[in-house]
Amino acid sequence: MADNHLTDQLSGLFSDLRDADNVEGTSEASSSLRHLRQDTDLVPHPSSFEDDPFSIELQTIAAISDLTATVFNLDELLKLIVDLIKGNFKLYHVQVYFLDENSESPMLIPVAGSGEIGQQIQERGYALPLNDERALAARAARNKQEELNNNLYADLNFTPDPLLLRVRAELAIPLMIFDEVIGALDVYADKPDFFNPQSLLTYTALASQIVVAEQNTRLLRSAEKQAMRLTMLNEMGQALSAATTLDDMFKVAVRYAPQIVHANQSDIALLTDTGDSLDVFTLQEEAGAVPMDMRLSLEGTAMGKVVQEKTVINIPDLFKSDFRDARSLADQGLRSALIAPLSTGEQVIGTLSVCSKTQQHYTLRDENLFLHIATFLGSTIESKRLFEQTQEVLSATERLYSVSQRINMAANLKDILAAIAEGLPISGINRALLFTFEYDLAGETEAATIAANWHNGDATPPLPVGERYPRAMFTAIAPFLGAEAIFIEDAQHSANVEANALFVMEQQNIRALAALPLWVGARQLGAIVLQGETAHHFSQREIQSYMSVAPQIASAVENGRLLVETRAVLSEIEETQKRYTVQSWEYYLSGSEQDTFGYEQVREGVMPMGDELPPEINLAVSQAQTIVIDAGGDDDLVADANGRPGLIIPLTLRDEVIGVLGMQDIEANHSWLPEEIAMVEAIATQFSQVAEELRLLDETQQRAAREQLTRQITDKVRAANSVEDALQTAVAELSKALGQAHTFVNLETESQ
Repeated sequence: MADNHLTDQLSGLFSDLRDADNVEGTSEASSSLRHLRQDTDLVPHPSSFEDDPFSIELQTIAAISDLTATVFNLDELLKLIVDLIKGNFKLYHVQVYFLDENSESPMLIPVAGSGEIGQQIQERGYALPLNDERALAARAARNKQEELNNNLYADLNFTPDPLLLRVRAELAIPLMIFDEVIGALDVYADKPDFFNPQSLLTYTALASQIVVAEQNTRLLRSAEKQAMRLTMLNEMGQALSAATTLDDMFKVAVRYAPQIVHANQSDIALLTDTGDSLDVFTLQEEAGAVPMDMRLSLEGTAMGKVVQEKTVINIPDLFKSDFRDARSLADQGLRSALIAPLSTGEQVIGTLSVCSKTQQHYTLRDENLFLHIATFLGSTIESKRLFEQTQEVLSATERLYSVSQRINMAANLKDILAAIAEGLPISGINRALLFTFEYDLAGETEAATIAANWHNGDATPPLPVGERYPRAMFTAIAPFLGAEAIFIEDAQHSANVEANALFVMEQQNIRALAALPLWVGARQLGAIVLQGETAHHFSQREIQSYMSVAPQIASAVENGRLLVETRAVLSEIEETQKRYTVQSWEYYLSGSEQDTFGYEQVREGVMPMGDELPPEINLAVSQAQTIVIDAGGDDDLVADANGRPGLIIPLTLRDEVIGVLGMQDIEANHSWLPEEIAMVEAIATQFSQVAEELRLLDETQQRAAREQLTRQITDKVRAANSVEDALQTAVAELSKALGQAHTFVNLETESQ
């Protein structure tokens, strides 16, 4: 219809043009048109009309009409049109503006200009405010009628543009679709009185051609946009299929959805486990789904209605909506919204929404496309969520295995606490305690003692190790000592925490609390207490993980207790053995004719050591370490009065000193080398072992001799024929065996 209307206009125009005066056709215009036709093959080559001024106008309009039908890039098309108009009508400059109403105030944006001046205007980027009173293009668009000034310099309000200094006359024609203004055509001449009434008809027709060009391009762009959206929808499907995590899928959604269905904000809401509310996330390209700390009830919300009715909701004006979430979006400066259900089969798992700052932004076509996006995203999310849940279970199993390994390898109770606190980390948990219980004879818990603690270094430190709480103080730490596991989200606001215990919670700034009783059989060894300074809701998986490692920790604690007891017994045995070694050597030496065994090898000309031991030997015995007497005086001791360096090595058995091995050198300048010291120490060690073996051999032989003598005496006593003979034999043999001067035996009863 627009083309038919334009044809009627052109028919009347051509009739008027033939009667018009003072309109000149030029060879330059004919040449420009001919060049255009040769390049584009849009219109027949002119032959008989080249010198006819009317033919130039006719050919120009026809060429523009052909260009409009064949060139679909609007920027390229407009550039061809303005250059053609300028050249063929001998104009100084031609400029096309389009109206932009999306800015704070309507503006005329320069979209095409002829020649180099047009390029400079584009680069300058200046737009005309629609309310500019001095600009003819703005007045023409605002008033919806032509504006002409044939002598600009006669106008006192005229201010020349620095790029258009030669301009003398200007004509502005509004670009209109029915009664709607979409821009303006602005033509300039470098001569005054250039435009006449017939010119208005010509340029009005040209303006109509530009409008047709804009409309054709808009329709083409709409088709291209729809094709692009479908292509992107296909690409989005492929990207979602390739995504491996929920977060990756959210990033795909935020990357594609706002391009397929334009949006200033994209949100996703997922049903909670209870199914009566939605957790809302805003979608960001870099971060994926970011929690908004918002949980919406299904009742009274647009998102809830989408879930309940499983349908798309288009809200054209958020300010007029009664939904609570719509008003919240409006408060953020958004004007319209489109919400679709995330569904998999018959199950709805949440919603996907896009919002625009433009009122009534979304169409029925948008709704259909968006429903496809949400449906595919919903089914993919559900599949990936099930996959992630499986992976999470596997990961939790691996963590539990790692924690179990750390518990088995723990060297002490603190390592056990670190294994559970670090191996099963929870945000906010910054310290842990391990209590052990003491029981009275009746089997009642008598006291609880902190046997170990753990701290990650943040905020308040834990209670100190060794802190003991008798039974009278149990009410203050009651949450720590229960026979059943407890998990408290916020201990300072929990009805399960009594007043005495609450004081401790506040004093230690305890909010999140988990207490795990440690049982071995029917006996509770104690409890592990995890504490945090921020509230935390313990998930079922976290609770299960803690409960699964508690029995192993109890076994590890019990094994540790038994190990400590065993080590104490072994230590006591070791001390007993040391005392036995010392006593054995004391007894052994006491049985000899001298208090000590000592031997020395002395070179000729060297004085022997004598009976009095030098102080270095006493020092080696008391310190149980090697004493080096060096000539240089840089080591332990200096040389003796005779200037002789020496070396004293203690002889030890089971860390007990049983003697010394020493030597001296007559060379005053001798220094003991490390190899020499090591060799002497090795010999001393071997000597100690040999001495002990020989002592044991002596003891064994003595014991065997005593046992043999005992058997011999016993045999002789048994061979006696009477009691008197037995007594005499016993006395005689004992006196002989022990070398005693007087031996006696009496037989008598108490009554005698």
